[in-house]
Amino acid sequence: ATLPEYQRIPPAPEKATRTVKKLPVWRKLLAAVSGAASLALITQAIELIGERYAEKLTLRDVAGSIHINESYLSKLFKKELGVGFTDYLNSLRIQKSVELLSQPDMNLLEIAGRVGFDDQSYFTKVFKKITGKTPRQFKVSASADKLLDNEYIRGFPVPQIGGK
Repeated sequence: ATLPEYQRIPPAPEKATRTVKKLPVWRKLLAAVSGAASLALITQAIELIGERYAEKLTLRDVAGSIHINESYLSKLFKKELGVGFTDYLNSLRIQKSVELLSQPDMNLLEIAGRVGFDDQSYFTKVFKKITGKTPRQFKVSASADKLLDNEYIRGFPVPQIGGK
């Protein structure tokens, strides 16, 4: 005679022991899947920020756009990039502003607005924190670099010590 179904189920302690033995394997598998998912989410967030950095953009906006919790997105930024959301966004905005600062026809207020800063004073504060210079100092040094890179000036050799 065959055993009734309830008697074929292993006792709880034996089943628990087998389950506990499998936990490290499950954890590794879960970590791999979770890591891939985290990478995909942070990639989506970065792409979205790259497209919309000039807008008024918040952690809530980005999290909502990629359908995840704000707190989770914040943790992903720290874990995957080593910086918070706002620091990442501001760094990208400053990087974009540096490109615009080399254009002589744009003033600082215009540049600040184009890269997503509503307040020129805050733009200046963030710019200096990241670059070590104010935007005006950077613009002057960029103009000087351009002047030194000018074809006309490069055509004249600069005297060197030792006559070389």
